[in-house]
Amino acid sequence: PFQYAGDFKQVKVYPNPNDGVFAVDVLLFSAKDMNVKLFNSNGTQELLNQNYTGADNYKLNFDVSYLPAGSYLLRVMVGQASKGILIVRK
Repeated sequence: PFQYAGDFKQVKVYPNPNDGVFAVDVLLFSAKDMNVKLFNSNGTQELLNQNYTGADNYKLNFDVSYLPAGSYLLRVMVGQASKGILIVRK
């Protein structure tokens, strides 16, 4: 798992690489709202935008198997903190 400072205690994406179906586990130091976005590899096209509220532990499942194989940028935002993770779709 990846370790971060700030609002993030832990952010984990698995499996990665994947076939378009993957999970994101986010553990925060305190209950906060969160936004998750998925972008194309150069970050110019937003493909997914989801908001989540009021928890300190999020376990999310995504199915983007309709997207072509390639690399994508997953951005997890909590308050002013933002973490980017490269997702590889086989």
